[in-house]
Amino acid sequence: MSSLNIVAKGENLIYVCGIIAAAALAMQVAISQVRHKIRYFRQMHRFFAVVLLLVAAAHWWPFTFFLIPATGVHATSVAIKQFVAQQELPHPATGHTGKALSCATLAATGAIALVWKFRQSYMMSNGAGMWLPFLFPPTALLAGFGAAFGVSFAVIRHGGYQLLPTSPVL
Repeated sequence: MSSLNIVAKGENLIYVCGIIAAAALAMQVAISQVRHKIRYFRQMHRFFAVVLLLVAAAHWWPFTFFLIPATGVHATSVAIKQFVAQQELPHPATGHTGKALSCATLAATGAIALVWKFRQSYMMSNGAGMWLPFLFPPTALLAGFGAAFGVSFAVIRHGGYQLLPTSPVL
């Protein structure tokens, strides 16, 4: 039984993350089967989806990089909803949403790269344990979401910068 002790060194934490991910996926399936009977289906679905993605990223760290575009898209969506709710407008200017999405994806990439630089420094140190590496992927995704949300909200609110000339060059 000592080989299954996850408290000692954290070496078997990958299995625990896999079990939690499987349980979250099972909850998603169960909730989807009775979605028409549950009053707060969307909130429950979002919660378990976030848990599933964060635990899956902790379980298999390259998954973090596959989630960069989804992080940018979701952050932009939340920023647009927040902007519309604050301004009481039907929608932001059409040109700003594309700029916001581009900037959000770049911001998420930068934030995740910054967290990954800290991960690299930690993993190269002599006293690197096995617990902390499982926290870097979810932390990177949350940092990426925060950066993407902040940047996309700023672009939507202030209109971004004029990247291309508005009139054709003759």
